[in-house]
Amino acid sequence: TAGTALVLAALELGPPGPVHRVLGAPAPAAVGRVSYSLYLWHWPVLVLAPLLAVRWQREWIDDRPAMFAAMGGFAVASYLAFERPIRFRLAPGARPVAVVVAGLVLTGVVAVPAAERLLPSDRDERIALAAVRDLSAPGPCPYFPRDWPAPDDARVCTWREGGDRSILLVGDSHAQMWLPAVEHVAERYDLTVYRVTRGGCPVNDVLVYHLDDIDGSKVPDHDCSEWRANLYRRAVAELDPDVVLASTRSHILGIKDGDRYLLPRDDEHRAVWRDGLVRSLGWLTAGSGVVVVSEILPTLPERVPACLAEHGLSTRACDWPVSVDRRVRSFNELIRTLPSAVPEVVTIDLTPLACPDGRCRAMADDVVVHRDDNHLSRSYVATLGDPFEALLRNAGVVFGQSTNSRPATAAQAQ
Repeated sequence: TAGTALVLAALELGPPGPVHRVLGAPAPAAVGRVSYSLYLWHWPVLVLAPLLAVRWQREWIDDRPAMFAAMGGFAVASYLAFERPIRFRLAPGARPVAVVVAGLVLTGVVAVPAAERLLPSDRDERIALAAVRDLSAPGPCPYFPRDWPAPDDARVCTWREGGDRSILLVGDSHAQMWLPAVEHVAERYDLTVYRVTRGGCPVNDVLVYHLDDIDGSKVPDHDCSEWRANLYRRAVAELDPDVVLASTRSHILGIKDGDRYLLPRDDEHRAVWRDGLVRSLGWLTAGSGVVVVSEILPTLPERVPACLAEHGLSTRACDWPVSVDRRVRSFNELIRTLPSAVPEVVTIDLTPLACPDGRCRAMADDVVVHRDDNHLSRSYVATLGDPFEALLRNAGVVFGQSTNSRPATAAQAQ
């Protein structure tokens, strides 16, 4: 605000020049006139466009050109239909104090009943929307990128102090998601639990990129790559865990490979993605423990809590077959080929825990299964301790011994 005030003062008080002509040209002046409407409309469009793209199965709605066009269209329409009439024609001679008082009164008159209308109106809706926040809390361990120190200063976090046997959880939010089930196994066998999870940072040794929120430019995540290379190696070298459980949802992220920016739908993306996973597993298998890589859960067409809030907890409209996510299949096929490249690795499919009998249920008894369209809720994962342990045992992981020897071959373990 101070910077804007200084620019305005400089332009008003200074002599006319090139800056005046540029900023006073018709196009910048037109943007300035609708700037308040743009400010009001940009956020609803950013929030609703991805949801409508999924609901209506129209991916182009979520593209930036479409969103910019919608912002501009709504801004111009509201400027002409509401802003100008209210400012210049409704009460042109009104005193400023009266305008402010009237604005505050009208805001209260509209906001109070609107808030009552928009708050969850019944028990089903409250339970459904509460599931959005039902995630495995990071606790004292760093998890979000902003919480981790520089890669050279980062250290493995001890989540649970137990006996000599240990399990190391690595990956992104899809690893963090399984923490309640890992805790169940750890408590049963008195395991020490180490955690190296970082939101949005994949297990694969690849340089992923994100789109800048302001201008849409591609921003490579070098911090994630450096952190992963340092901490994965350090965790195995210093701790030599008996079990390493790796899980990631990195198949949806774009990859920067040299000068190329690869999208998930590109064939080259899948090859680079798998090669990066093999490199990371080379670091994680440097110890003597078993390294277990989980397949990726399907992404559902709609966020489950929102669907339940609309249709009620007893609905079946929010259940989806596993086959609804066609994109994830090819990546899970690549995961199943990993033991051929890294024989010390075994793979497990945790999808039956999330989607028994091939169907991803929205509710399991009175528990909401998903907290969005791809993450399981903490409450639901906490009920999966025994079947989670059984799947690990079937993969060759033995918790009842003082040391965990690797299976003779990955094929035998599977």
